Amino acid sequence: MKVNNILSIDIDYCKSTRDFQEVFEIFCRNLFTVDSDKILFSDYHVDIIDLIKNIEGALDIVNIDDHHDIFYDATQIPICRNGIADSSCWVGWLCMHAEVKNYRWVSQDFSEAFSSELIDQFDSLYEKNSMYDIVDSRNILFGNKKAVTERMSGSYIKYKPSITRDIHIDKEIFNIDFDYIFVCKSPDYTPRENYFMYNLLKSAHAEYSKKPKKEKKI
Repeated sequence: MKVNNILSIDIDYCKSTRDFQEVFEIFCRNLFTVDSDKILFSDYHVDIIDLIKNIEGALDIVNIDDHHDIFYDATQIPICRNGIADSSCWVGWLCMHAEVKNYRWVSQDFSEAFSSELIDQFDSLYEKNSMYDIVDSRNILFGNKKAVTERMSGSYIKYKPSITRDIHIDKEIFNIDFDYIFVCKSPDYTPRENYFMYNLLKSAHAEYSKKPKKEKKI
């Protein structure tokens, strides 16, 4: 079965000129080989799901990001299981609803790690006959994240990905031939003075493709 290589770039990763130079190089190396309809720009990271949720085959994801975006709180697990995601847990959502073979997080030195407690909670999702959470959508609408729990056979997640972390961009990543590219601005975390980095990548794509820019509007 085909393994699809996904490049995800969050501009909030770029803390220095060198960071952006490396991101720009990786993007441009793949811009010329990835079909235009397999490249998506958006303000928010959760929109990567729109790009890759219907891909057939396994996913190898390289996420260049100041945040791991798996999940940050146990209450997000039942929400993802119920098919709901946001920019802080899109990776967790994909692990639960797609075949993620490898997730490689490229972070900064000081990026918040995926804690050992959250790792244990993540691992428990792959245990057969484990308890799993059902979320009432009314609770989500009213901001109440309480969930009821019941036992169901076969509810465990079948595909457990390998999760690794790199501190800064490894040279090996430059040699990966990516099939899909996603770029997000993350205005909640990226300083306004760094928005030009997102705009430069978007302009490079538009100039090369000579087609209208494909951008998710929120």
